[in-house]
Amino acid sequence: SLSHVKYNRALQLEAGVSDGADRFMASLYLATIIFGLPGNVMALLYFNRECARGDVSSSLYRLIAAMDICTCIAHFPVMAVLYTERHPALFQVKCFHGYF
Repeated sequence: SLSHVKYNRALQLEAGVSDGADRFMASLYLATIIFGLPGNVMALLYFNRECARGDVSSSLYRLIAAMDICTCIAHFPVMAVLYTERHPALFQVKCFHGYF
């Protein structure tokens, strides 16, 4: 609602948060998603093949790649909120809120 946006904007101004900083951070998150997600998926696939040998280091790399994938996915809602002037649009959807 419009009153929520005005209240949210007032809080941003009070905290000294700028739209430029939000857009910059959101762009960094977007770059993380665009480059990090495919790279980590490819690494996970590679180490899944290597893990068949029973190598401990391949198992650790596979775990690290899986955690990086989760981190990249977790950036998406934060990025969406920053691009929409901190309006929590995604968190108003009960299904998404329950999942996140």
